[in-house]
Amino acid sequence: ADHTVRVVPTELEPGRFYWYRFEAGGTTTQVARTKTAPDADADVPVRFAMCACQDFIGRYWHSWKALLEEKADLDFILYLGDYIYESVNDARFQSTTPDRAIELPDGIDTSAAQDGSRIAAGTLADYRTIYKAYRKDPLLREVHRLYPFIVTWDDHEFADDCWQDHSTSFNGKDPVTNGPLADDEKDTARRTAANRAFFEFQPLDVVYKPTLTFPFDIQIYRQLRYGKHVELFLTDQRSYRADHLVPEGKGADLSVGKYLDYSMIGSRYFVRKAGFDPKEASAKPSLLGAAQKAWFLDAVKKSTATWKVWGNEVQVYQMTLDLWRLPGVPDSILGFTPYTAYVNCDQWDGYRSERAEILDALGKANVQNLLVCTGDIHSFYAAELHVDFDAPQAKPVGVEYVTAGISSASLKALMEKFIPPDSPLRFVVDAWTGAADQALLDSNAPFLRYADTDAYGFALMSVDGS
Repeated sequence: ADHTVRVVPTELEPGRFYWYRFEAGGTTTQVARTKTAPDADADVPVRFAMCACQDFIGRYWHSWKALLEEKADLDFILYLGDYIYESVNDARFQSTTPDRAIELPDGIDTSAAQDGSRIAAGTLADYRTIYKAYRKDPLLREVHRLYPFIVTWDDHEFADDCWQDHSTSFNGKDPVTNGPLADDEKDTARRTAANRAFFEFQPLDVVYKPTLTFPFDIQIYRQLRYGKHVELFLTDQRSYRADHLVPEGKGADLSVGKYLDYSMIGSRYFVRKAGFDPKEASAKPSLLGAAQKAWFLDAVKKSTATWKVWGNEVQVYQMTLDLWRLPGVPDSILGFTPYTAYVNCDQWDGYRSERAEILDALGKANVQNLLVCTGDIHSFYAAELHVDFDAPQAKPVGVEYVTAGISSASLKALMEKFIPPDSPLRFVVDAWTGAADQALLDSNAPFLRYADTDAYGFALMSVDGS
């Protein structure tokens, strides 16, 4: 389909390199290399690179160049989502340059005023165009030539901060009437098109059912065994999740810090913890969905691998920010003392009851060596994981490493653009500069051990039995 072909070789030997090439129409490709997984009981180290978030628009892939220069002996690339970005000119986080631009054949206008200032993929032809533009880049082609990829998706393979087949492009506002959107940005055809293009252009061993529509067209959560020491569990944290708990649309909610209509501030970002927690405890929204959660818990509990590695899209550890810890911010903020906010409720903080349920179940099952590998937030973090982050126990349930983006704007850079000038929390942007890392470490002690919010790159991991 669309000049892509899927080849599934069988009867390969474990734990060795294979070289291959393709011939078609009189043309022969370069010789490429892949590596098979070792036998399930092989006592060998497993080495991989954690990667995520490679925006193409106006961004350059120096991170891939750096990885190639490492000449690392890797078993695979673990790609944790946002392989593409559906938007091609969103000034909130993209800066188009002539040599890093993409023109979509169709496109949809996702700007609030329908003025063409933000164009994003909306059709199968659009999503295919984006994948082809990305895959033409010589650095990415070379990484694919040398290493097998293990891939999951996050939101931008469909739409920013999506849930199921809903986007959040308009924050609930109808750009024509300036009133509330009636359908809550539901677009099943667009979601199905995104899924099909993902399957066509990604080398992952899953089944796609083109006669079915979302969410029955593709299932990407799965597990892979790499020798005695690593079992990898890939989850899908977009297809089955509930909507964000606080509506983005019309209506303020001062208890959670939502001061403006049609705003992501106070609904998804910088949500006041004291107001959000009781609402979340009552609603108990699910991020994984019942079927996937049951599979995940059962699979991890049964694993005999030394390390249970969770290929996870959005951050697990609790990420709050005590705003008064930023320089120049008063103790009393917007009438509340204290003011502690979740930085991002699109990640697991927005689904904290299910997070606690999962970590509690794994802890009670005495699951050892849980390693969570995460992308999404364009920063490097290292944290210990607890059932209750407000009252952490002496022994964590697991550890989490978060990798920065290959090229996508760092969290520090995003903050400077995403909080609008008329937001009551705009002062946080100015205070954030130069102080964010320490403020996050102080706000999330003792479980957050490392923070770098102004970063790009990848993480190299080596896992063995020690």
